[in-house]
Parts: sequence; C-alpha cells; structure tokens
Amino acid sequence: MTAARLQLELLEHAVESGGGTDRFELSAQGLTIQAGEFVALVGQSGSGKTMLVEVLGLLRRTSGAFSYSAFDGQDDLDLAALWGQNSAQVSSVRSRMFGFVPQSGGLFPFLNARENMEAAQIICNMRDPKEIDSLLVELDLVGVANRPPTALSMGQRQRVAIGRALAHKPKFIIADEPTSALDPATTEIVMSLMLNLSHERGLGILMATHDRTDFATTILTLKGTKTSPRNYRSTLIIGGS
Repeated sequence: MTAARLQLELLEHAVESGGGTDRFELSAQGLTIQAGEFVALVGQSGSGKTMLVEVLGLLRRTSGAFSYSAFDGQDDLDLAALWGQNSAQVSSVRSRMFGFVPQSGGLFPFLNARENMEAAQIICNMRDPKEIDSLLVELDLVGVANRPPTALSMGQRQRVAIGRALAHKPKFIIADEPTSALDPATTEIVMSLMLNLSHERGLGILMATHDRTDFATTILTLKGTKTSPRNYRSTLIIGGS
C-alpha cells in the first residue's frame, strides 16, 4: 500500500490588519510531507509558522491561490476543494487525517488524563478503549490516568496531549511548538517520544519550532522580509535556511 502524503502549493496567503494598512503575505511552494517523516518548520516569531500550520491542518481557509492534496493510503483527496463544501465535510476530513498538539497542551480541565484522550475518539465516533490503554502504557501515563490536568506536571500534560492527538489514529500529527513551555530535560523526552512515534506508527509529523531541528528528517524554514514599511512577506524554503 502506498504511504499517506500531503502536498501543498500555496502561492500567497495574505492577512491585512490596521484597517488594511498592514499586510502579511505567506508563500509556501513545493511542500510535501510523507508518512513516517518528521518535518521541522523553523522560523522566527511572526514568520507565519502558526498560520502555515493552520492552513495545513484545515483550521484556516486561505485567501490566496493554492492547491492542497493528500493521499490517505487509499484515496486521493483534494483538500483545497473542501473549502467550497460544507463545514461538516471539512471537519470530517480534518479529524480523520490530523491529530493536533498545541503549545500548552490544550487539555480539557474538567476531564482527567484518560478522558482527555478518549475525547478525540468520541468526536470522531470511533471508541477504542484498547487503543487508549495502549497509549497510556506507551506514554508512561498509566499511573496518572485518573488525574485532572491541574494535578499533572507540564511534561505529563504534553504527553496526554500527544496521546489525544494519536487516539483516533490519524495519518499526520501537527504540533505547534509543543515543547516551548518545557524544561530542557522534559523537552528531550517529548522530542524522543515524537520521533519514536513517527517511526513506529508510520506517522507524518510536522512540528513548528524556533530551533529544534536535530530530530527532523526534513527541515522547512520560513524566511521573512519587509517588502515595504508596513508589508511583510514570508517565504518557505525547503531544506534549510
């Protein structure tokens, strides 16, 4: 079976602010992510990393000309065309294809660790208690499965967030600076864990980061330039800076 993949040709995505006086343009051409690949998206603050992550994860509708396609292991999907359909179809494909790990974990405070992981399955209508059991073991969370997020360390919260992203068995994981709030030792644990998951589960992982590229199989760099005093353009460079 051919491996899953994503392919994006974003000619320009523009965002205006300040009543139209300030303009930010994002260009990302030739971006491809394969299953089993760990991709680091690098760039300074304000370079558009989160914006690109949101476009890739079907969380943001682009305003510019673009093509975005995927292969889920069985079918070719035109992800760009989804935005012309209803929101339910966008949500369905998003939940099937992607798992998300936000910066702060984004856990539900009223659910315990296990329930937070189960929530992803409930949303996707695919309950699988054995998969949750397996993830709790794999992520070393069995002993804290019944604790709420407030009773977990920062590292444990991020591991729960990773488990939630994996619980519904997506093809790709999108992580937006998932180690930004962690200490160096915990960062190493989380990075190693994500790398192992990429290999063992055949997941494509895109991780936005300021500087962590040592774990990546591919490096993407967003490089920004001022095109005028109030206009900023960020361009994706494949393979480095």
